[in-house]
Order: sequence, then C-alpha cells, then structure tokens
Amino acid sequence: MQFIKQFFHNDCLLCDSRTQNNTELLCDLCRSDLDLYPLGTDLLYSYTSISSHIIHNAITGIAVVSNYQWPFEQWIPQMKFHNHINSAKLMGQMLNEHLANSLWPTIDLIMPMPIHSQRLLQRGYNQAELLCKFIDHSAHSKLSHALTRTKYTQPQTELNKIERKQNMKQAFACEDTVKGKTVLLVDDVITTGHTANAAAQELLNSGATAVYLAAVAIRKYN
Repeated sequence: MQFIKQFFHNDCLLCDSRTQNNTELLCDLCRSDLDLYPLGTDLLYSYTSISSHIIHNAITGIAVVSNYQWPFEQWIPQMKFHNHINSAKLMGQMLNEHLANSLWPTIDLIMPMPIHSQRLLQRGYNQAELLCKFIDHSAHSKLSHALTRTKYTQPQTELNKIERKQNMKQAFACEDTVKGKTVLLVDDVITTGHTANAAAQELLNSGATAVYLAAVAIRKYN
C-alpha cells in the first residue's frame, strides 16, 4: 500500500519533496513561500503604481500571478525555451485559479498571444498556448486562434521606448469572428505592455467589445 500511495505523488518542482497528491506540483511549504498577487486582483485598479508604467489603453483589465522574480524567472524560461511541460502546467493552473476569482464579465474567447510562424518553426511551440491548455474553458468561452502574428519582430527587451512602439506597428492581424466578443489574451510575461496593447488594439479594430489580459508575471519597474 505504501508503494501505491507514493506512486500517485509528484515531486515538488522546487524542493523535490513529495507533494500532497498527483495533481499538485508544489509542496505546501514551497507554495506558502511564493510572493503572489491576491487572487482575482486586477492590476489596473488595485496596483495603479505598477500599471501606470504599462501601455494599456486598449486593454480593459490585467491579471497577473506574480512579479517576474524567483521562482517564475526560472520557470518561465524553462517553459518558453525548453518545453518544460510541468512548469507550464503549474503556472497555467495558478493563472486559472487567479482568473476563477476575478470579477470580470463573461469571457467569450480565450486567445494565446500569437508568435510569428518563423519563431514557431524555430521553437516548435507557442508558450502562451501551453498555458491556455491549463485554463478552464467554461460553457461560454472557447479557445480561439483568430489573432495571428504577421510581422517578425525583434524582442521588445532589446529596444528602447520609441523602437518598441515602431516594432509593434502592423504586427498582428485578426479574423472578424471576434466581432461582438469579449476576449481574454493570455501571455507569459508583461514587460512594457506594447505587444499586448498592439494585439488588443487589433482585436478591437476587428470588432471585439473588450480585451482583457492575463499573464503569469510582470516585470516590475520602479
């Protein structure tokens, strides 16, 4: 019986100790050490000192799990560049829990932030789509790929403020199936907001009624 019990436990992603059951990827102790935003928090309304540094004029609400810090600064690159599915699963579950407690209206479409086909070919997958696999799709919402990346852009972290804005011009295209829909964009990290805001603006231009943004982490600047 002891063997069977252990078989249905996972190893904690941080300390390698046994978790409570086979659905958990963190032990209780490590989970309690995480510095997280309160469940359901909308950054635009509850943390204006942070959101004021983000470009968000096309975005109605922003939800994030944590700041870009340990251990997310370890998990996100693991997911983004090394297809680490357990890191994606854990962060997707945490993001899902955050969204389940939000006061946002009903979401019609859930969209992973698209990456360009050239980058998709190089990497083999879209990390935002991995996160979406672990976000519950209610009876009212469905996963959509109506938004596409049409421009191969430089990483935003390599550019200054003016270059970032120029970099995102005409970077996205969208089908008209979003008309009259409330959309949730899902991404891994928010840095300046230029990318997400450009994507949200394209969705609004295509007829979406509102665009919300959910990301695992945000790079916090003083």
